[in-house]
Amino acid sequence: MGVVQYYRANTMKIENLEKIISQRIENRDNFSNSYTVFLKKAGRKKIAEKLGEESIETIIEIIKSDKKRIIYETADLIYHLMVALSISGIKWKDIESELEKRNIIISRTRKTKSKPHLYILLHVHKCAGSTLRHHIIRSLKSGEYLIFRKSVDSDFEDRQKIEKYLKKQSRDKLKKIRFITGHGTFYGIHKFFPDSEPRYIVFLRNPFLRTVSNYNFFVQTKDDGHGSRKSIFDSRHHVKDFKSWFTKTDIMQNYITRFLRLRVMNVGMTKKLTEKDIIFIKNVFKDFYFIGLTERQEDYLFLYGLFGVKRFYEDRNVSVRYYEPGRQDEIIFKKMNQFDYEIYEDSIQLNKKFRLNKKNNYNKVVGKVRKMRGKTKILKNKYKKIERL
Repeated sequence: MGVVQYYRANTMKIENLEKIISQRIENRDNFSNSYTVFLKKAGRKKIAEKLGEESIETIIEIIKSDKKRIIYETADLIYHLMVALSISGIKWKDIESELEKRNIIISRTRKTKSKPHLYILLHVHKCAGSTLRHHIIRSLKSGEYLIFRKSVDSDFEDRQKIEKYLKKQSRDKLKKIRFITGHGTFYGIHKFFPDSEPRYIVFLRNPFLRTVSNYNFFVQTKDDGHGSRKSIFDSRHHVKDFKSWFTKTDIMQNYITRFLRLRVMNVGMTKKLTEKDIIFIKNVFKDFYFIGLTERQEDYLFLYGLFGVKRFYEDRNVSVRYYEPGRQDEIIFKKMNQFDYEIYEDSIQLNKKFRLNKKNNYNKVVGKVRKMRGKTKILKNKYKKIERL
């Protein structure tokens, strides 16, 4: 937290802390060397980074159940939060007012019927997201789904652009949305849908097999002009072999973790990964409704059952096999991608826990859809125009 000078106060309530921080920021007490003044000069980005660090440290201590450390880290967290609020011109009474509103909303909710579910699928590359998406949107009406991804005419993988877009939509339109997905979809997007109950979903895959599929897909589509395909070429514009590609392309190391950190924590793909990132992502996953596994066909059927899918299609974006995985490459890969394997193994356990919980009716839903699929012709996966609203 840095060096904190004595506040000269008998008690340190929130109101007192807010007053002292305001005085330091405005330099009314001539504390030019104080940590608070340092933070102000460092700017909003630095304050946000410190707030994020203190949040993660608090979460870690909560997981460890160290009461003394929880109190210590929470004090740091509250201090940095109050600095951030002060810099932003927000008073503590504004927060209290908002909390009071939520208390009223909660009280009302208990007396009214439950909100409709909004399913939000985080689409990790080469983890069956395209297949799931094309099945689900065909079972929904126009205006009931949103797809956020890059296209020829727009970049909806940028969080700020997505938020700007959603802020422009009417509440009535947003009420109709039942499904959101796309590579740009992020954790926290539900805040724009106050009339719906969010259910986050993600599908993950064995990290090595996902990367093999990614490589094959890049080779298959290397000439489509997409910037991400460039990593597949060497200096002479020849296609690299699989081992050369994955060992020398930094962004492909622990790619699942990098992607999830981007969509869960809003931290860039190229920034160095830390153990704190893993802890944060795993903690967030505990709040997800369902963690699916690409290797489990039953998980696809369960998701289809939630949306009442009755027509079934061929898988989407299946890569041509230019490279067949080798055992030695997998051993090297695993050593270089331990974060991805840690998240994947944790996801396997969360998946199992969900399936064993009878309240979720997993086996019943899967059995019903499997029976229906067995009697239905598998259709060609023709292109369906994607609508945003």
